Amino acid sequence: MAMNSCDKHDGIYSAPFGALAVFARHDVLNRIDFLQGSQYSPPTTRIAAAVFAELDAYFADPKHIFSLPVALSGSDFQRRVWQMMMYIPVGSVRTYGDVADELVSGPRAVGGACAANPLPIVIPCHRIVSKRGMGGFNHTRDGAYITVKRWLLAHEGVCFN
Repeated sequence: MAMNSCDKHDGIYSAPFGALAVFARHDVLNRIDFLQGSQYSPPTTRIAAAVFAELDAYFADPKHIFSLPVALSGSDFQRRVWQMMMYIPVGSVRTYGDVADELVSGPRAVGGACAANPLPIVIPCHRIVSKRGMGGFNHTRDGAYITVKRWLLAHEGVCFN
């Protein structure tokens, strides 16, 4: 997601592909937004510092398992899709259709839940792809965000042309 200029972040993390704004409230992680560019702003809370440390660990080793306290807001269906994402192993992908079949839903609904994921990377929506390719990422089907999805998948050992 792109950051709303009115939102107050708790730090901006410099990732290998750009920047991530971290938002936390009451000692839980609420949201991570992709930012254009690579500006850095140190963590301002204990939970943001923990998020930075966990992101460091993931970028050093894609098999790192996140163990952050999170607060998610979304529909029951979105939460079910996000839960399924957590069980896709590093280096593996599932298609929107596979997830939809398991949830007795449609691929577009799964894609919508992926796009609404408030915690990309922590909840690995990049591991859900189209049956014909990578599919979309962060509400887009091309451009910079698809480059990020390609980077994340390659980091985890999955290559797309």
